[in-house]
Amino acid sequence: MKKTLTCPGDTETITYKRKKTKGIRQAIFSQFTPEMVHHELKGEDCTCPDCHGQLKEIGSTVQRQELIFIPAQLKRIDHVQHAYKCQACSEKNLSDKIVKAPVPKAPLAHSFGSASIIAHTIHQKFNLKVPNYRQEEDWNKLGLPITRKEIANWHI
Repeated sequence: MKKTLTCPGDTETITYKRKKTKGIRQAIFSQFTPEMVHHELKGEDCTCPDCHGQLKEIGSTVQRQELIFIPAQLKRIDHVQHAYKCQACSEKNLSDKIVKAPVPKAPLAHSFGSASIIAHTIHQKFNLKVPNYRQEEDWNKLGLPITRKEIANWHI
């Protein structure tokens, strides 16, 4: 059994107060765009519990600010190319004049690799040092079956 000895003469007093850092929380919150969630009384809740009269709003205050983390998400974007036909040219000539809207070219044809996915894999590989087999597992968890061989080929 250990016993500690305390000496009554060995006390240390602090003669100063530490300054609290002001405004750090507000500075962090000001970086993000706010999304307001309004909590209002509606329907029967908007009646006085005593006299059952209609309640009128007199003001509102921000009660709490919070940051919410949204994990990685995949979003499908369908690029639709529209084709246009000139009516005047088709009436005058036997052939139709068809013009198609330009569509941005994919970084790799017939691949799951969009510009953002390839950029994210490069960031994970070279900045965060995440190996390809772990990236493969992460993409499979998100529902995208990318093999480590495909990821390695994108980086070449």
